[in-house]
Amino acid sequence: MIEANFLAIIVVVILQTIIGMMWYGPILFGNIWMKIHGFNNQTKEVKEKIEKSMKWYYMFQLILSFIMAYILYFNVKAWPVANGLGSAFSLWLGFAIPVLGSEIIWGSHSDSDKWKKFLISGGYYLVTMLLAGYIFFVW
Repeated sequence: MIEANFLAIIVVVILQTIIGMMWYGPILFGNIWMKIHGFNNQTKEVKEKIEKSMKWYYMFQLILSFIMAYILYFNVKAWPVANGLGSAFSLWLGFAIPVLGSEIIWGSHSDSDKWKKFLISGGYYLVTMLLAGYIFFVW
């Protein structure tokens, strides 16, 4: 039976959080992301309300990151021949891309914004899952 290496999982969750802060922040794609969602033209009151509700978003993202890392960890350890990058890419292609694709199909953004959102989110999940897969493979 494979036992979980919770230290490795926690390290991955912390790294995913740091990457997410940079990815969706002004360092990388934050300005585009804010524009797509219309957050760049908000009043001060609306911005404060959004900032207060962000604690729930961060909590859900933390849970999502932990569960994804946990599943990826066991996938990598169960099939080491596939290596961490192969397992991470397969999970990204099989889970993240279909979910993001449905947002493209059913989303209410303009066509160009849909694709920007898809590429930004898809890129984030690809980078963080590949990093997690690599860490789990070598740890």
